[in-house]
Amino acid sequence: MADGDSLNGSDPPTGAYMLRYTSMHPETLPTNSSQVIVQRGLRTCTAGTSYARTPKYPNGAYWVVLVFY
Repeated sequence: MADGDSLNGSDPPTGAYMLRYTSMHPETLPTNSSQVIVQRGLRTCTAGTSYARTPKYPNGAYWVVLVFY
């Protein structure tokens, strides 16, 4: 995502729900994440993060993807 300077990745992971966001504080989840987390039937999640500087974020940002299964 950071290489493309966009949250729209070319090869999205598969899962029930996916959240992608940038943040200076990746430990703080976006407000809309609670709608996904409370879903019944979700049993696990996977997280991927990287830190990168891009034209949109010249000082750098964490690029985060959370996939819920």
